[in-house]
Amino acid sequence: AGPDPNTSFDPRQQLYPETARWCLCALKNLTRPSNDPIAAKALIETGIVPNILAIITVGEPKIDTNGSNENFSEMASYDSEGFVRNIQYVNSNDVVDSVTIDSNQSDLIAPESLNAPSTWDANSMQDAALFTILNLASMPISRSYLRKEDTVHILSLVADYSASSSNASALASHDGSVADHAEDLKMQQQFQSIKARMGLSYLVGGEGHYGQPKGRTPTNNSVLLIMVSECKRLLEILANVMHQRAKNGPGGYSAATFTVKGVLYAVRCLLTNYHNQKTIMSVCGIQLNALLLKALAQHCVLDLPTIDVEAAEHAAFSLYLMSSFGFKQRFLPNWFDSEMGLAKRVFSQYFQVEDITPAGRHASEQMLRRLNHLKFGNVKEYQRPADSDYGFDEILFRATMKIEILEIEGTKPMDEIFDGPILRSRAPKRGELEAPWDNPQKVSEFPSAINAVQEFSFGSNKVRHMDGIDDVLIANNIAQSAGGSKIESYNYWWCWKDRCDLILKKVGDANDIANMNAGLTDFLPKLKFRTSASDEPFSIFGMKCGAGI
Repeated sequence: AGPDPNTSFDPRQQLYPETARWCLCALKNLTRPSNDPIAAKALIETGIVPNILAIITVGEPKIDTNGSNENFSEMASYDSEGFVRNIQYVNSNDVVDSVTIDSNQSDLIAPESLNAPSTWDANSMQDAALFTILNLASMPISRSYLRKEDTVHILSLVADYSASSSNASALASHDGSVADHAEDLKMQQQFQSIKARMGLSYLVGGEGHYGQPKGRTPTNNSVLLIMVSECKRLLEILANVMHQRAKNGPGGYSAATFTVKGVLYAVRCLLTNYHNQKTIMSVCGIQLNALLLKALAQHCVLDLPTIDVEAAEHAAFSLYLMSSFGFKQRFLPNWFDSEMGLAKRVFSQYFQVEDITPAGRHASEQMLRRLNHLKFGNVKEYQRPADSDYGFDEILFRATMKIEILEIEGTKPMDEIFDGPILRSRAPKRGELEAPWDNPQKVSEFPSAINAVQEFSFGSNKVRHMDGIDDVLIANNIAQSAGGSKIESYNYWWCWKDRCDLILKKVGDANDIANMNAGLTDFLPKLKFRTSASDEPFSIFGMKCGAGI
């Protein structure tokens, strides 16, 4: 078992902290992702990973109040140096009481005693330990072991550690050097949080999801949820690593700290969560998409060694997932959609490279089908990273312009496929009295029809496609079925969640219709949100992607 997540690590209680720091820095460098996982295997076999996890285990401030421990992070008064001097708390009689902290007790609630991520500066033992876990999480061979050691929970505590818990909010109210110190703490906190979120993305979003190799899919992916500030930090890291730039100051890093492949992989894993797709698209979607397209072009047009086959797949599939929002929102900067057709040229080239992966090929084909229907805009209001980061330099531009555009016809999307949540149920068997919506266990919910397509698209075991797949055409068919123009589509019944009580299926007389809809309203609150169904596989051999069956 891993370390106790309720017991934080206190770096002040170590016998040889410098020795530990040097060893951890060595492990960080030895475990940097590579094609050979020998270092990761060796480290796991030593049995010291739980000790490394203990080093990044954080705590909450507590103090002895007449024999009992009380959380007080939201009711504490701080002095000018950021230490707690007075605490208000609710005692066992539900009465607000207070306690004054003298100099002998102040070490109990100093940020260092809580192992707050805001205190993990560059090359500290915690910084090196977190990088080591991040490196291990990026490799498939390590993930099962890390999950068993409660790594997901430990990393989630770091990723979600509140700035107020590290005294930063209290320090920010002071002037001069104290306020500057508070800002430094905040920057270090954000940097460690995004590293932890990247590690979580590998562990929770790295396998078993749409377009990924089969594997264990964690049931709870809420730890993947990314905040607005994290979106901006992730964008900044990707821009910097793609352009070989360092970031100076607290929360900074060298140009070699991250790899392009590692950051692209984190982006793809985070995008397995639908809510993250929406958040990122609204915060910095057009910027991120421009960087993803640029990374893809660097692979398939310039053949840069920093972006290999797998990294290119991560970039292409991320663009594919984000493009579902590009029908209604700005997807890429205008210069990629001009008469020069830069975006089409990049995907045309990538679609035809010899070593393209199956997932990458599917993503590029769908993009070629969609590009004529996506929206393009500008990035004038965005000033960081540099505007030049989002465009092609002269060398990349000239090389891209030599590529011939491959035209693949794509279906125009119906507005309804973006309308809102949609429900899916197996069609009732002949002679079956139970209506398809009467059993919540047989009903799956999806954010939209375009999202529901995934189980009938690439890698589906529900449908066998004889011709090329057109996701938008499948989504249109699903939307038509939900609207009542068809009885079923792809052997399932569909309905819009907000209009379920109005569904009229062509299945017989009014009594049959009444039976079918009976109980639907009662069962809707019991539905659980699922992006992937647990239904048994169903295949339709010889069915084409556009068949309205």
